[in-house]
Amino acid sequence: MVYGTTEETKVREIKFRLTEQEGERLPKLIEYAFKAGYIKKESIQDFMVFALNCVFSRLKGEYEQRKGRQ
Repeated sequence: MVYGTTEETKVREIKFRLTEQEGERLPKLIEYAFKAGYIKKESIQDFMVFALNCVFSRLKGEYEQRKGRQ
């Protein structure tokens, strides 16, 4: 018999704290990202993945620019 393999999703819980001002801004940022089509649902998880991907792209671009100048 051949059994199909399933890939389990690994979930990593990361805790962080927000200042009161950051906490007040976050729902609006999530709403904007959702309305703009950057995230599929209005959730903190989707927004954080989107934000991390944005940071990664920016850092990678800056690194490549610096690497090219040296």
